[in-house]
Amino acid sequence: MLQKTFEESAKFFDRPRVEKDALAWTTPEANRGYSQPGREKVTDAESAEEIEMSEQKKAPISKSQSR
Repeated sequence: MLQKTFEESAKFFDRPRVEKDALAWTTPEANRGYSQPGREKVTDAESAEEIEMSEQKKAPISKSQSR
């Protein structure tokens, strides 16, 4: 069954983008299934350096780091 699930997933993602976009969710309430590239945004950072800096700010400080 798991193999069949992966096969069906691969078939879906092999479809043309226009077909996938027609099936994408359109509101936050319907947030399940396929989302178009660029639809979900998790950061305002625009470069790898900015992302790295924001990740470092979020990382908890361990006891060994605070000495």
